[in-house]
Amino acid sequence: LTAAMQQLSTLTTDPQKLLVLQQTLMMQVMTHNQVEAKKKQEEERKKEEERKRKAEEEKEAKRRAKEEEKLKIIAQKKALAQCAKEKALEEKRLRLEEEKKQKLAEKARKAEEEREKRLQEQAERERLMREERERQAREEAERKKKEEEERKRLEEIRVKVEEEKARELEKQRQAQLREEEEKAAQLLEEEILLEDPSEVPPERKMELEEEEEAESLRLKKQEEQLAAVRAANLAAQAQQAQAAAACSQKPRSATPQPAAVAMPPEQKPLATPPKPLPTPPASFQMPAQSTVMRSPATPSSHGSGSGSGIMMSPQCMTPMTPPSHRSPAFTPQTVVQSPQQHHAVPSPLSSGPHQHQMYLLICVVEVALY
Repeated sequence: LTAAMQQLSTLTTDPQKLLVLQQTLMMQVMTHNQVEAKKKQEEERKKEEERKRKAEEEKEAKRRAKEEEKLKIIAQKKALAQCAKEKALEEKRLRLEEEKKQKLAEKARKAEEEREKRLQEQAERERLMREERERQAREEAERKKKEEEERKRLEEIRVKVEEEKARELEKQRQAQLREEEEKAAQLLEEEILLEDPSEVPPERKMELEEEEEAESLRLKKQEEQLAAVRAANLAAQAQQAQAAAACSQKPRSATPQPAAVAMPPEQKPLATPPKPLPTPPASFQMPAQSTVMRSPATPSSHGSGSGSGIMMSPQCMTPMTPPSHRSPAFTPQTVVQSPQQHHAVPSPLSSGPHQHQMYLLICVVEVALY
């Protein structure tokens, strides 16, 4: 720099130009020095970075080596642990298989014991059931024997009672038939004598009403007797059924049960309704097509309260023989017809002065027989 400054002083003598040149030279020198200094710094920095990089690489290499060593150790430990685990699993499997075999053997032994026990219990039950069946068979035989004896005894008692009742009812029926026949004949004679109902005296009307009331009371008593007989029959049958049910708990054998006591129609007592009173003359003029119906629940047209209603019917107009001309074998049953056999029969007495008397007579006879 000093040599450069001396050389500049030789180039010009002007101090100002010389100053400018000196300043310029100083600037160039300073710039050159700065550039050189920067170059040195850059080189030093690069050297330092290279040195740091090498140190980092060495450190990274050491770290990687350590990590690889650690990984190797971990892999070895894992391999050892896996081996130990597999060994433990194998031991556990063998132990479980052994326990399973022992359990199966124990189960088979218990099953065999249970089977033997069940066989013994079944044999014992069969023996008890056989003894029970034999005992029940003996009891059933004894029960059937007692039941048969009881049934025979009850049957004998029932037959005796029925025979006694049948005899009593037959006696009552015969007496009633005789009484009704006499009353029908008497009524016919009275009706023939009383052709004109307007001439009937009030005393006779009162007598007829009293007779009708007495007949109604007799009918009620007879119905009560019939109801008592039926109730006695039903009670005997119910008692017999209860005795049979008490003797046996199982269904009875095929022995037919005694039927309910039913009296034949010819043995039932006959109910005779009260005789109708003569009515005013207008009632005598009845059409030929009127009907006769027997209704025990309908009161008579004369207000007798006897429970029997009488209506005229051409089916009831069968020819009748007067009592004075009847044969000894005649009974009121000869004029009874079933509902299916009612047919209109022409009668020589169905018209004329005796029409009303024949109506009354036929109706009284049919109701009495019913």
